[in-house]
Amino acid sequence: TCHAAIVSRELGIPCIVGAKSATKDLNEGQFVTVDSTRGVVYEGNVLNKKTDEEKEEFKKLIKDGIAAYLLRKGKGICYEYATLFKELCKLVELDCQIVRGAGKTGILNLDSIPNYINHSWNVVRIGNKWKLVDVTWASGYYDEKSKNMIHKFNDFFFFTPPKIFAQSHFPVDPKWLLTTKTKKSFDESPILYDTYFQRNLRIKKPKKGIISNRRKDKIIFAIINCGNDSISFKFGNERSIRNTVPKIINEVYVYEIDYRYTNDTYLTLYIGEKRLARYLIIK
Repeated sequence: TCHAAIVSRELGIPCIVGAKSATKDLNEGQFVTVDSTRGVVYEGNVLNKKTDEEKEEFKKLIKDGIAAYLLRKGKGICYEYATLFKELCKLVELDCQIVRGAGKTGILNLDSIPNYINHSWNVVRIGNKWKLVDVTWASGYYDEKSKNMIHKFNDFFFFTPPKIFAQSHFPVDPKWLLTTKTKKSFDESPILYDTYFQRNLRIKKPKKGIISNRRKDKIIFAIINCGNDSISFKFGNERSIRNTVPKIINEVYVYEIDYRYTNDTYLTLYIGEKRLARYLIIK
């Protein structure tokens, strides 16, 4: 949890911390190979000295080490989850790949895809088709009230339809989109939570995740398929969720939300107590 480890994780680059006497034991410009999984340091560039077969075996040991470490520790980050899932697929002879890219989860991601890799997930071949899987998000969610991880299995993130999956995941390699979603549409979309898709809702208005409200007008939402479920909302870090009564126009539920803030903030929609969508409001 040190700063160096956090920064390297967000940037998707290797990091070694707790090296103790490394600055004394190693000379400037000296080449070494570090197996971070086992804490072993090899003299020289070991991979360059190995045959192709030996290189693959060396990489396999590292990957197996990640999977074993996650099982032993009982918790981990997305890449460790994805690695473990890939190893489990291998045991039952399923073709599985790890996909790295951007996950759209926080308010800071609303206006653009992060310039760094911040998430990992999987694709697995079933028959002659690739299916999308995010075992990390399927394992639970972050509770904003308690500030804790809630461990609750959610099978929505197994074999999620590509068009829906692409609302929150954008891979480095576009072929793993498995759909025609563009970077621009990913950038502009709001944060949509799994409840939105599971309830088969559709927000007709607004379409974009950033809402400009310089005159402090009412913010209007038009939603289809709400049924008898009430939509509620809250701004920023407000403690309580506020209810609003819709106008029903041709089976479209229209909600008018008063906006009284003088600074930028975000707006979260709820259905019951479950998050539905999140927008950024700019003055």
